[in-house]
Amino acid sequence: TSRGLSKGSLHPVFSFAEQGEKRVIFLPHARSSLRYYQMQTQMVTLDLTNIFELRLLGVEIDRAVIGEPNPATFMTVDFFEHETQATAVVTGTEVEIEQTLQYIVKVDDFFLEYLDTKRLPVELNKSLGLDFATIGVAHVQLAKVLDDMQLGHTAKDPSVHFCDVIGRNGDIIAQLRYSAFLRKSVMPQLRAYKAKPG
Repeated sequence: TSRGLSKGSLHPVFSFAEQGEKRVIFLPHARSSLRYYQMQTQMVTLDLTNIFELRLLGVEIDRAVIGEPNPATFMTVDFFEHETQATAVVTGTEVEIEQTLQYIVKVDDFFLEYLDTKRLPVELNKSLGLDFATIGVAHVQLAKVLDDMQLGHTAKDPSVHFCDVIGRNGDIIAQLRYSAFLRKSVMPQLRAYKAKPG
């Protein structure tokens, strides 16, 4: 099941077509240099827009650590500057989540540095009726998104990764299986970011 975009849908004011890696913009008739400048600015903004996708594929919970054979659990994610998203509640210790979370992002140097240096907390929560308790967290290394892109992986063939879920006492209580990637390649921006000193 795919979650909706957390920041709404894109509504470009002009149409476009894609030819391989090149984006072709079809501009309406520009009657003045000011109008043309405004549309060029919008084109640059569109080029920076991307969708970060986190696919939570499954989680294997250590039954001995949890202390029950059929826990009801769900996961929550707080990504970048977006609102919290949550998966559906599932039961069992070896569950297939198969849920995709999507986020509209602006790929500038600030965002690339965020991917390059930060970890994304994915919390494992135990459902308690109308309440819940966070029992562990997986710290997903976002730099893998950039590493996978440099290795040639795309949104059509994303890499699958594993991340330990650490409980409150520091024990490994589960293992998360996931994929994380950007819908469009940002290799030109990534090369420019990597080339900067410091």
